Amino acid sequence: MTSPYEEKLRQFKIRLLDKIIDILDTMDETEKIVFIESFLNEETKNEIMVTLVLKDKDGRKHSKEGV
Repeated sequence: MTSPYEEKLRQFKIRLLDKIIDILDTMDETEKIVFIESFLNEETKNEIMVTLVLKDKDGRKHSKEGV
């Protein structure tokens, strides 16, 4: 069973990913979203790490990680 805090954090992460996807949908056609992964940073417990993997027009994948 999850705590109320964990459930609120989960809901926040879902809303955050929805917003990120909306922004990525407006990107140039040559950059397509392949994968978004969000997870709680285990060391600090208060940062959300987001890894974006984009595919360019030649099919190469590029990874960008940030908070």
